[in-house]
Amino acid sequence: NNLMWPQGKLYYMHVDYKDWVAPTIEEQERTQNKAVKLLILAIEDYVPMLGRDYCIHGAVKFLEFLQVDALVQHLAYFMLDKLVSNILPHTKAGIEKSHVELANFIKKRQVETKRRAEKMRAQMAVEIQQHAQRFRQRQASRTGIIVGAAAGSETKPSNNVDMM
Repeated sequence: NNLMWPQGKLYYMHVDYKDWVAPTIEEQERTQNKAVKLLILAIEDYVPMLGRDYCIHGAVKFLEFLQVDALVQHLAYFMLDKLVSNILPHTKAGIEKSHVELANFIKKRQVETKRRAEKMRAQMAVEIQQHAQRFRQRQASRTGIIVGAAAGSETKPSNNVDMM
């Protein structure tokens, strides 16, 4: 009770309250290194000598894995769902219903996105074919002009009339 309302006041109305300031990159790195060291020390204390290196390596890899934002967000929402459903059991059906609705919405969006992507791919393929056809026509007309000009210069009609 004293955590949220120390001395009967809201915690952010208290005299000693300081606004939260985002940690700097150095502070984040320092905290992360401290967490890794604490984990390694805990493993060294509780894991037998055999397999300790493998355990430390696996724990460090697991900590790196936990740095993925999407995973952390998913875990936070999962834990929040479990907390709410345990505290308020009658909301469990509502939560499950919202999960189903959200999953259906996401699936529908994925199908729509895939359909739009396929349509755009087909349009791009048609445009590429049209561009290639125009390019070939220009090349053919240029080549025809060059060939015609060369042929015309070689086979100029002469004014001399051959008598047979």
